[in-house]
Amino acid sequence: MFNRVKSVALAILMFGLISVPAFADSQVRIVRLSSVEGDVQIDRSQGRYEKAFLNLPVTQGAKIRTNNDGRAEIEFEDGSTLRLTPGTVVDFPELSLRDAGAKISTVHLQEGTAYVNFSGSKGDQFTMTFGRETFSIINPAHLRVEMADTNATVAVFKG
Repeated sequence: MFNRVKSVALAILMFGLISVPAFADSQVRIVRLSSVEGDVQIDRSQGRYEKAFLNLPVTQGAKIRTNNDGRAEIEFEDGSTLRLTPGTVVDFPELSLRDAGAKISTVHLQEGTAYVNFSGSKGDQFTMTFGRETFSIINPAHLRVEMADTNATVAVFKG
């Protein structure tokens, strides 16, 4: 009798452990190129650039560059945008979704000028790195970051 109770208890414990979902961040995001003008290219983590076009999904690890006559806008699920001027290169080291639903977006500005319009939905975080600097935004903000050879300038319009 004791062995049977022990076997049932062990089976219940094993079933419980197997049925617990694995909690981990997801890279399933809806980030897209919402505007493309001129020569805009994307590297979708393949080591080569190709022509970018309207509504193209932007995923974690992607790089986007706007050449001399190119402009682009990247739109995030909550309506936040990242606008790129001519001569800009950015990459997206992290575009993740936390278990609680918060969206974590990290953008690295390698060169050029980017305008950030962050809506600041609850729990969301937008981080930008440029040169040796980093900033994170959790509340609504509108700003511009310019990255030259050795100088960087941040102008905050709102937030």
